[in-house]
Amino acid sequence: MFIKKSKPDEGEFGYLKYQKKANILITLFFFALSFSVLVSAYILSGHTRNNVGTVFAAVMVLPACKSLTGLVILLPHKSASKNLYERINAMNTQTCVLYDMLMTSEEKSMYADAIAIDEEKVVMFVNEKGQDTGYIKKYFSKVSGAYELGVEIDVCTDEDDFISAVKSMGPVNENVENIAQTIKYFGF
Repeated sequence: MFIKKSKPDEGEFGYLKYQKKANILITLFFFALSFSVLVSAYILSGHTRNNVGTVFAAVMVLPACKSLTGLVILLPHKSASKNLYERINAMNTQTCVLYDMLMTSEEKSMYADAIAIDEEKVVMFVNEKGQDTGYIKKYFSKVSGAYELGVEIDVCTDEDDFISAVKSMGPVNENVENIAQTIKYFGF
């Protein structure tokens, strides 16, 4: 009997979609809770805002704002297409593939629909318009050197080119898992 996981982990297909929904719910919950505490305290204190409930409500806005910030970062990005996911799964490859990866640098955030990893090469599929693929390649080449990963970085904007690259890649091993963990470290 197979048990379906309720929450995809970072790098799994559907992660971005799940995170958007979770951040929306968390943001709404904390804003509603803060507002209800504020209104309740206002009514219970004889219609004055000078009470402990006002301070408590103001502090409760902080987690809502944190969640809202995450949501603002996630909203412009679309999750990887189901077609891409199915095409890669149909190959029955042992290659490590991460999906829905939103990564950050000091200067900007970068989104990759999928990232295929083997011991010698990391290929990122970037389908979003407006992404600076040159910057992505340069940044992750710098990261690869800094963490002594010893992999070549390539960025594809065409799905068929990415699928071809995945077909030529090797299976998962401990080194590949370390590279994947390093990439996830820069993720959101």
